[in-house]
Amino acid sequence: MALFHVGLTEAAVARQLRMGHRTVQRRLQALMDEVAAATRFQLGWHAARAGWLSETSDNSAS
Repeated sequence: MALFHVGLTEAAVARQLRMGHRTVQRRLQALMDEVAAATRFQLGWHAARAGWLSETSDNSAS
């Protein structure tokens, strides 16, 4: 999820993780099914609320 959070595409995520594009799509769909998200935007919202995303990627001052 962190790679999507920074704006990478499915293809870029697949290359970064050294896996197939279709595998990334299936895993993304599985996550969406797990949280009952109909869209990627909803999945991102659930990911943020569940703490799946790194706090260092936000714009808050340190």
